[in-house]
Amino acid sequence: MLPVGLSKGVLGASVVARTGVGLGSAALASQGSNPSSEIEKVSSSSQSSEVLLAPKRCKLYKIESSSSGQVTRITEDSIEKELGEAGKEHYQKIKEACDNAGEGNVFLSRKDQKDWKYYSEEQNHNSVLNYLNQHPSL
Repeated sequence: MLPVGLSKGVLGASVVARTGVGLGSAALASQGSNPSSEIEKVSSSSQSSEVLLAPKRCKLYKIESSSSGQVTRITEDSIEKELGEAGKEHYQKIKEACDNAGEGNVFLSRKDQKDWKYYSEEQNHNSVLNYLNQHPSL
């Protein structure tokens, strides 16, 4: 049962909860059940509820050109689909890099001219970092 003054709306994978008493708000990004998710207690006067917080995820980029630094933003889901069954091993390394990066950037490359892969040595290209600084909306 929801406390008085608490309303919930679901939009895609986001849940926004707002209390009328404290005018506070909390936003959640849900990515399915994740054992490493955190539970946070939210209190407002005498009201109390628990919300499940999804862990922060990395920002994935495909390096389109290492010389110009041009990158394209991509999601974990889309790279998993693009790599398909044959690229499961590559996707697992990408996922691990993302887990380790937290909210940081992870860059994927096609050094082998075939599949998008994670290479640790591709993570600090000056041209890529400059490109991101020039295009903050990515």
